[in-house]
Amino acid sequence: MSRILLILTLFSISIFPLLSQDTLFVMNKGFECDIKDTRNFQDLKYWHDCHFFARRSPPDINFKYSSHWNNTIDPIEGNSYVSMVIRDDGTYEGIYQNLVTPLKKGETYKFGIMLCTSPLYESPINSDIRNVYSFNGPIVLEVFGQDEKTEEYIFLDTTGEIKNHIWKEYTLSFKPNQDYDILLLRAYYTDESHPVNGNLLMDDMSDIYRIPAQ
Repeated sequence: MSRILLILTLFSISIFPLLSQDTLFVMNKGFECDIKDTRNFQDLKYWHDCHFFARRSPPDINFKYSSHWNNTIDPIEGNSYVSMVIRDDGTYEGIYQNLVTPLKKGETYKFGIMLCTSPLYESPINSDIRNVYSFNGPIVLEVFGQDEKTEEYIFLDTTGEIKNHIWKEYTLSFKPNQDYDILLLRAYYTDESHPVNGNLLMDDMSDIYRIPAQ
């Protein structure tokens, strides 16, 4: 092994533990699905439907050049992204991932994610499957940490109302009050006392970065 290669190898070995302490790796950050045009959310690797409400459809996988629910917005990265909805009957959708490295109590973290809402998103609802309703009401993204043992999930951060119809990066930051094994993303209302139909599109999430104490 050459002297330069040896130095680079030793440097990589020494620096990797430092990087791993400051970075919590998120699997399938681009919400990519290998099975094109599938309607089965279980085909999306590493992400899972929260199943908040029984007998409700899961979040959707949206593909490039498709028009699912008359939504024609293409991914900003890769070939697919995820959409979630809120409904005027008080039901909503969420997804979660079991983290490779848990969030630690007292540490401060942040991550970025590309978000937008489609101006045209139309779907039937459970109480009236023969008609189509517009899902374009005000909506936010909320972030929770969840303990795998207790299954309790705790609010961490939220965006403001998402009004943009083109992709825009949002940064979320938080300081957990205990260790969490699971990161949960939930679509929710801007005013929970007045539930509406709305849609939220998500793509190109970053890893989660620990912010060093000042």
